Order: sequence, then C-alpha cells, then structure tokens
Amino acid sequence: MCIRDSSQVAFDGASNTRITMPPLTLNDVEDLQSFKFAGLQGQFQVGPRGAAVQGDMTVSSLEAVGKPEVAGEGQSAASHLRLDLRDLAMTVNQRKGAFNLMLGDSSFKIGELRIQDPATGAPVILTNLGMDATAALNAQNPQQVDVEALFRADKITADPWSGTGSMRLAFRNLDGAATAQLQEWQQSMAAKPDDPQALDELLKLVKALLRGKPEFVFDTQAKLTQGDWQGKLTLNFQDFGEIDPLQNPAGLLGALEKGLAEIAVSKTLAETVLTSMAREQILAQAGEQGEQPGEQAIQGMAAQQVAEQLQDLVAAGFVRLEGDQYKSQARFEGGKLLVNGQEIPLAPPAGEDEGVFGEEIPLEPDGGVEEEEAPEQQ
Repeated sequence: MCIRDSSQVAFDGASNTRITMPPLTLNDVEDLQSFKFAGLQGQFQVGPRGAAVQGDMTVSSLEAVGKPEVAGEGQSAASHLRLDLRDLAMTVNQRKGAFNLMLGDSSFKIGELRIQDPATGAPVILTNLGMDATAALNAQNPQQVDVEALFRADKITADPWSGTGSMRLAFRNLDGAATAQLQEWQQSMAAKPDDPQALDELLKLVKALLRGKPEFVFDTQAKLTQGDWQGKLTLNFQDFGEIDPLQNPAGLLGALEKGLAEIAVSKTLAETVLTSMAREQILAQAGEQGEQPGEQAIQGMAAQQVAEQLQDLVAAGFVRLEGDQYKSQARFEGGKLLVNGQEIPLAPPAGEDEGVFGEEIPLEPDGGVEEEEAPEQQ
C-alpha cells in the first residue's frame, strides 16, 4: 500500500500534513479470505513544539472476511468472522496544558458497524456508533484533571435484541502532577519492562492519585424492544494508608471510601434475560446428565426458576418491584454495605448457605410434571 502525504513543517516543529491512503483489495492472505479497504483521507495540524494538535480522518468503507475454520470429520464447516464498516470519521482537537498534559476533545463516529458472529452466523449491527472524549482541568480545583468518554449508538441489533444504548465512563479529581508522572512511567516501562523499581514507583504514583480522592463513574442506559435499562456505579477513593500492598493485599480495600450502585430495569427485560440464562444452565446440566428434555419443558423450567428467584429476592429486600420495574440500590460507606437501606454483613457467618442464586437449577420444576397416582389400597 502506498501512503501519500504532503507536509509543511516549520523550524519550531509546527506542521500541516495531509495524508491519503489509496484503496486496497486483498484475497486469501493469512487468516483473511478477503479484505477491501476504500482508502483514507486525513489532515492534521500540529502546533509549535507539539503544543497542540487538530485534525480529522475519514474512511468510507472497510470489509474483512475471515477464513472458515476447518471442520472435523463428521462436522459441518464453521461460519467465518465478517466485519463491515461504513463511514468512519475521527476528529481530534487537543492542546498541551497544565502539567504538560494534552487537554481537549477527541471523537469518532461510524455510520454502521456490522460484525457477524462465527458461532451463530447472526450479525451484530451498530448504527451511528460514536464516542466523544474530553480531558480538562477540574472546575473546582485546577490542580486536578477530569477525563470523560461517552459511547452511544442510535440503534443496536443483536438477535433477538434491538434498541438504542449508551455508556459513559468518567474519571474525576485526578491529581494532575501524578497523572503526568504516570504517563512518563508508562513510557519508561515500554522502554525498560524489566525494571525492578517499576512496581515501587507505580505504588507511589497510585498513592499520590488517591490522596486527591478521585471518583470513578460508570453509567449505562438502554432502550430495547424487550424493555429499558438504567444503571449507574459511582466509586470514591482515598489514600489506603501506610500498609504494604504486597504483604497485605486486602488492605487495598481501604482505598474505597464510598460507593453507590443503582439499577432500574423493566420487568419484561429482567425476566427475559434471566430466563435465557437459566435456559442455558438447564441445557448444560441436562447434557452432563445425558438427558434431552424438550424445548417447551426447558423454557417452562427456566421461567419457573426465574420467577421463584425474583420472588425470593423481592421478599429478602434485595430487589424492589415498583410498577413495571425492578430496582435496587447498594451503598457502601463507613465500612458498611447497605442494599435498599438494609445492612448486609460483608463476611457471612460460617456455615450459612449461598442464597437464592447459590442453588443448582433443578431439571424438573416443582409441580411441572404430574407424578403417577399410586394405586388405591384394597
């Protein structure tokens, strides 16, 4: 492949570069049956001494088809992996700021991404898949940095699921100086991966980050034909003290100051997902025991098992049923864990059972098969 570029470079390192990669088609190369690349167009501007970078890049299409796996004797040939990408656009707009860190925005968007699952042959299709990332100084404390990335798709199709979804990751209150030193540590590790001092240096940097009380947020949402989902996890960290993590790894738990997890999922979606999982477990158990129950019997057993498990969880207070939604909240603070306001011992008493999900799924539901009546006594 020939890469053409035209660049203008100044004495201070500033540059303006245009990159063009022509189309490429390959057949029967290593693990690929075929590869079609429509080409790439890009333009990037770099400021003096690398103080800023701005640019964009586009790829109209890319198709890659893997070779099917060789089937064993008496087996049919396995499906091949296939990837189709349409209308990729990437942008970057960053400037070197405090602590010598690159701050600013970057993003990408894919008009359609189609991945064919080799196991089932069914495609996973994501339409208007995008990501927006931002790194900036903390508004309340300019000695700290916030980093956030939002992933979203206008439509997700993965049989039998279909709908929209998003995922947000955020790291807040990161000590700026420690973050810059951590980047330098990563670069030195790449050059000297066997450095015996590397672990000690990493622990010092981690402690410096924890002293700033960083926060991690993981937020997900989905609206599917089977129902809606909302979940959010927030973790707040602190310095874990003067313990030696190598001698006492459990002491690292002291780094978690507090946490909050909240989930709300529609009743239909929860029951559909759990029934599908229970069905797979029943099939696996039946296979181990050499049994072959019918599909209707398997579905009935799975549905009954899930209904009983959800009833037990609601009765125990771990899950609340509000209207057509199952909800749950778990909070950790001050060394205590509370689920829906109910304190949960972090170390269960010896000999206590594993709870409603610790039991094996029976292959026959209670009352699902009528037993033969015993003959009456004469």
